[in-house]
Amino acid sequence: MSITASERLDQIKVTVALFNAAPGAVYLTNFVPFAGNTGALITELVNDPAFTAIYPTYLTDAEFAGRFIDSLIGGATVGGANPTATIDNAKSFYAARLAAGETRADIARDLIYDLGVTSESDTVWGNVAKQFNNKVAVAEYYSVDLHGSATSVGALQAVIAGVTATTPVATAADKNAA
Repeated sequence: MSITASERLDQIKVTVALFNAAPGAVYLTNFVPFAGNTGALITELVNDPAFTAIYPTYLTDAEFAGRFIDSLIGGATVGGANPTATIDNAKSFYAARLAAGETRADIARDLIYDLGVTSESDTVWGNVAKQFNNKVAVAEYYSVDLHGSATSVGALQAVIAGVTATTPVATAADKNAA
């Protein structure tokens, strides 16, 4: 089975969003059968023990939505007139969708998509999108260009732990520094 660069990038985005980690070369290899089916990969990973260790199944819908959104936001700033209310509204919106019967995989898929289509110049969510894109760039560099071989979640999280919305990622040297 083959994979396109775009499909691989989608898989890297999924890993960054779900685990706040680079996938590394080992997991990217394991993800190849999911080429073209990002939804199936998300469902598989949301049910994986590594994900449920971060987001235990005993979390309420509101707790899961809150933790997941907080993880996606990381240290990025949210803009707008009242950033706290904006974040709280997002958490409530996704918690309500969970309560209505959608799955954690559904919510993760939509949030990953939303981040992917948010402009970095958006006055509310732009910094979050920029930070996410920077993390994806560093994760891709580590996983694809460097063939990073780490497999522990902690080590893969460390790859992008220091990446922010202002981290330079334009060159290989920038990504190495990150």
